[in-house]
Amino acid sequence: MTLQHIPTNMERIVESAILAPSSHNTQPWKFTIEKDEIHIFPDFERSLPVADPQYRELIISLGCALENLIVAARHEGFAVDTEIFPQGVDGIVAKLRPMLFPPDEEKEALFEAIPQRQTTRSAYDGQLLPPEVIEVLQDIPLEESVHLRILSRRRDIDKAATLVRKADEYWMHKPSYRKELTDWIRFSKSSARRRRDGLTSPSTGRGWVPEWLGRFFLRFWIRPDEQASEDVKLIRSASAMLLFYTVDNDPGSWVRLGQSFERMALTLTRLGLKHAHHNQPCEIPAMRTQFRSAFGPEIAFPQLLVRIGYAEELPRSPRRELEEVVA
Repeated sequence: MTLQHIPTNMERIVESAILAPSSHNTQPWKFTIEKDEIHIFPDFERSLPVADPQYRELIISLGCALENLIVAARHEGFAVDTEIFPQGVDGIVAKLRPMLFPPDEEKEALFEAIPQRQTTRSAYDGQLLPPEVIEVLQDIPLEESVHLRILSRRRDIDKAATLVRKADEYWMHKPSYRKELTDWIRFSKSSARRRRDGLTSPSTGRGWVPEWLGRFFLRFWIRPDEQASEDVKLIRSASAMLLFYTVDNDPGSWVRLGQSFERMALTLTRLGLKHAHHNQPCEIPAMRTQFRSAFGPEIAFPQLLVRIGYAEELPRSPRRELEEVVA
């Protein structure tokens, strides 16, 4: 279905889906719309071959987009039945059908959080989470085989910081990783306007600079230990860390993980909390044993490590237009 023939409510649903988070804001998705179905496909041209060679984080991003789609469809009066990589389809099928009852107030609050949610990469204020907030987070339903550990004790946050430090030093010694990261940062306003993807310099807490200067500085000037120390400082400013892990490590689990994380992210937004990813150790399979040593043998496959806390908003990363993602 061409864009000009898409019903307005379908457009609004997809517009909400593309506000989902993705690694480096790569926005690695494509959508097709057929009558009462919306298909989400991976866009492998927007993958991260160094940090994400198995497309794990790319597919997690598709799960985040799916969750936004479900929340937005519910707001538009539809329930959604999903099929994750069904036979003969290399994507996710979301089948819409009319809802019998309107969404309740809590579900509507999640819809309202979609445009407000952002990955906030600045330092947080370190204040403790109230017990009632922790209780709300613990009660968020997770998809099948997805598990969550809330790390609110300082010693557990310090353990997470140690893992991130080791991973930073591993990754930042790799020129290919530094180049890949640099390629997805938009250092100048003109680059951000032209590309409408990636991480803008202000969204990382820095100002606009000439493109050549930002690329040179990140690729050749920052030392691995400096980046590691900066990330440790950011983690220690958090109120808590969230460790998402799964029983299995396959594309279906990754999609369900993305759904569960985005459900959490929208709830955090509704509660006035910010979040930012520190997934570097989850990207290194050899570090899984270190996660188990730090947090328990049940941590089968650590997938996402996220800090949460209170902070001011930063400028938002851009999104591509609807016509760029709908086939």
